[in-house]
This record gives sequence, C-alpha cells and structure tokens, in this order.
Amino acid sequence: METHLFKWVDEVVIDEIEKVDAKHDELVNNVQDLRQSMMEHFKEQVIYNHPAAHDPNRNKSYIDRTEDPDSIET
Repeated sequence: METHLFKWVDEVVIDEIEKVDAKHDELVNNVQDLRQSMMEHFKEQVIYNHPAAHDPNRNKSYIDRTEDPDSIET
C-alpha cells in the first residue's frame, strides 16, 4: 500500500511539473512577442522623431542603420 501511495504522489508531481513547464514555455513566447513588438514600435519612433526624418534630404544611411537595433546610437 505504501509504495502505491508514493507512486501516485510521484505521478501527480510529474503532472504538475509538466503543466508548469508548458506555462513557462507560453510565457517565454509571450515575452519574445512583446519584445519584438516593442522593438518595432521603438524603431518607428526613432525614425519618426529623428530630425533627419522630416528633412527631404534626410540621411538615408541613418534610417538604414535603425534596421539593426544594436546600431542605434543613444
């Protein structure tokens, strides 16, 4: 009887761990989606608010550099 109880408890623990793991994966995906969305919004704001964005002779290379978030100068 005692080994049967421990086996049942172990199965419940494993089930709970699998549920938490699935929820963790979902949260990771949501954070990645949010990060991507924020970076796209940030790039749009940087391009729009940069003085060159409103200049007809604007520096095209600046806008091209904003495609790579690591190249944006702060």
